Amino acid sequence: MAELALASPVARQSRLLAGLKRGGARLWIGAALVAVLVLAALLAPAIAPHDPLEQDLMSAQLPPAWMVGGDPAYLLGTDSLGRCVLSRLIYSARTAVAVALIAATLAALIGVALGLFAGSFGGGVDQLISRLIDVWMAFPPVLLSIVLAAVIGAGLTSVIAAIVVVDWTRFARVVRAETMVQLTRDYAAAARVIGMSRAKLLRLEILPNLVPLLVTLLAVEMGIAILVEVILSFVGISVSGDTPTWGSMIAEGRQIVYQAPWIMALALQPGEVRGLVGESGAGKSMLGRAVLGLLPANATIISGHIAFEARDLLDMRETERRGLLGRRIALIPQDPMTSLNPVKRVGAQIGSLLRHHLGLSKRAALTRATELLTEVAIREPDRVLSLYPHEISGGMRQRVLIAMAFACDPGLVIADEPTTALDVTVQRQVLQLVERLRRRHGSAVLFVTHDLGVVAKICRSMTVLHAGRVLEEGQTADVLARPRHPYTRALLAATPRADRPAEALRPVPPALIEQLWSEAHRLDQPAIAGPA
Repeated sequence: MAELALASPVARQSRLLAGLKRGGARLWIGAALVAVLVLAALLAPAIAPHDPLEQDLMSAQLPPAWMVGGDPAYLLGTDSLGRCVLSRLIYSARTAVAVALIAATLAALIGVALGLFAGSFGGGVDQLISRLIDVWMAFPPVLLSIVLAAVIGAGLTSVIAAIVVVDWTRFARVVRAETMVQLTRDYAAAARVIGMSRAKLLRLEILPNLVPLLVTLLAVEMGIAILVEVILSFVGISVSGDTPTWGSMIAEGRQIVYQAPWIMALALQPGEVRGLVGESGAGKSMLGRAVLGLLPANATIISGHIAFEARDLLDMRETERRGLLGRRIALIPQDPMTSLNPVKRVGAQIGSLLRHHLGLSKRAALTRATELLTEVAIREPDRVLSLYPHEISGGMRQRVLIAMAFACDPGLVIADEPTTALDVTVQRQVLQLVERLRRRHGSAVLFVTHDLGVVAKICRSMTVLHAGRVLEEGQTADVLARPRHPYTRALLAATPRADRPAEALRPVPPALIEQLWSEAHRLDQPAIAGPA
């Protein structure tokens, strides 16, 4: 008689591990991509070359390092505020990973639970859950996410909730179908024969066989969650403005990509408020950047001059010109959230400006900062000086920036669409404030805007710009009442009028736009070719 004996007990392989092994290449490739993204998010402080919030306006809009004018310190260049694009790209992965992991996991938990119930119970339970899935999936998912996030409110939690509410249906539908298939297999029948309960059957037998499918689906849903978060941040209803996100970077890039440094000409008299009007991409902000010396590295002034107080700014040394910025030439930026340093208190930022340009002591600078905030009608100025920018409202942040712009009695203030990010009521208050300070300090103001209504309220004169060309200029009342250029007339026809609410708006004719761009390109050719 032969006797058999096992030298050691055979270890039972984990069902979960067995399921992972059956996943094949698609499972491991997906896991590797997710791992790379997660590592980039976790190691962002170590691998990012710069602080993503650090601003350097003297290095604004640098091209990538391999292009002409690029800086090796900024591999992918800089944005409009001089922040490192590569660093912001890496840090944005943190938001993306947080949203993807949390939202996809929660959606998976809900969807898997409902899918297992529907697939195992069948009958009325299956019909109820299936019809719920059908109704839910009838809505456009991205549009539904945007609506939900807008209703709930901006913030990471609302973004995650909006994605979970939409994405659980994919998990539920796939798991339901696969559960019904697995329950027909012999191993499931054998489990029933030995008296295994429904819950135990689903947990110990069915669910492990769904692991490869779930991991693959989870990776796909993480990608979808990232895409939805990008869309939400692109439209401005994701996380706060100072947190780097891929969507906000795309939104800013969309504005910058259409800018071009074409030659412009206009005059601004002392104490004058001149409106600079034009559609997006007309070159309004580029003109302001030329005056401030903040043109992108790939933009060059090839002819002309910028005269200020009887001196040509283009002939000045950089250090001399820099000494004028903030003191004689000031800027009121468009976005109050990103234009203030998020890690410095309001008082420290105003005090730094005053000490640098006026040579005040720390105590004198604090006293003057209090006076400035009082001047712009901020209540409890002492308390506001001790706060960080994110602790005050958008309108109050804009008032702080206006106070800083007029702090040193500048001769010229460039207001780059300072009311765009504000609601209508705050817009009116800001316009009144700028006009009052302009009168008090005697400063000239170049008011960049696309809103003809704002120009009519605050600007004595106006210039209409398109493709870097001045098409029409004059006294505001005359230009609005008797526009001479067809483009000016088209802009007025496309502007809502409170005194004519029933009048239909007419878009700018495409033929006129095509003609203007054609003229601009012809004028640009000699400048591009250079002197013969």
